Amino acid sequence: MNDSPDRASRTSANKPPRTHTPGRAPRPAQRARSAGLSSGTPRPRPPRRPSPGDIAVSDVDVLLAEAARGGPPDLTDPRVVRRILRQHGLRPNKGFGQHLLVDRDALEAIVAAAELSREDAVLEVGAGMGVLTEALAERARRVVAVELEREILPVLQETVARFSNVEIIPRNLLAVQPETIFGAAPYKLVANLPYYITAPTLRHFLEAASRPSRLVVMVQKEVAERLVAAPGDLSLLGVSVQFYGQPRLMRIVPAASFYPPPLIDSAIVRVDVSRMLGSRSGANSCTIRWRTTCRPRARSSPAGSMRPRSTPRAAPRP
Repeated sequence: MNDSPDRASRTSANKPPRTHTPGRAPRPAQRARSAGLSSGTPRPRPPRRPSPGDIAVSDVDVLLAEAARGGPPDLTDPRVVRRILRQHGLRPNKGFGQHLLVDRDALEAIVAAAELSREDAVLEVGAGMGVLTEALAERARRVVAVELEREILPVLQETVARFSNVEIIPRNLLAVQPETIFGAAPYKLVANLPYYITAPTLRHFLEAASRPSRLVVMVQKEVAERLVAAPGDLSLLGVSVQFYGQPRLMRIVPAASFYPPPLIDSAIVRVDVSRMLGSRSGANSCTIRWRTTCRPRARSSPAGSMRPRSTPRAAPRP
């Protein structure tokens, strides 16, 4: 027997509304109703993510200021650095110690400490965006810039494109053999070193077959103080560096001089490498093995006054 229309309408009116069963995905119509939209109304599209090459509204003033100033972008201006990074879809990688120098005075202090001339060849490791590379290229005859991060290489290439005396090597700095680049010719090493690789970098180039005549490096302030400490306060790293040359602390660089700023201050250290190895310590027939734990050697060794856990071993040269 069929229901009458009145009975059917009463039945539908008394039926409880449908509810979403937990554990089951709601139907499209239900999702639309819960969002206050009818099933025929299209959803608004989310805003498009910026892609490399886009210019943000906040960058317009920076671009206008650059155009008014003329010349290449000023990489010591944090606003310019942020604009270029956004344009390439990049951000500093703190895991690789990428704290970009944005202090013109500190940059000039690094270059002044190197005492460059138009006859000098310079090796820069960890070139980054090229702020230091650019300053070196304006003063030296030849600049070899080493950079591992392939994402930032296009920025570095744009920065130094106007210089004919700059060579870029996309390689891990610890895989660089200076003698294959400079041969027997003298060169200087100038770099803003990542904190985590300071000791391996100094060891690598001071023990190389072709040592630099001078190192000028930006390092952590605490490390710089250890490098230049007097006997009795030296660390293993300080003993090792002083075996090869005379370190000098040139300038303290505050954390605000970098983008993004690190948690600690930095310092510029200059090391004039000895021409005759061991002449300063009286151990002409020794080389230093960079080890973390050693036993003290005889007093004639370069670390005779050091504590047992801070003393490098000396070994006869082959």
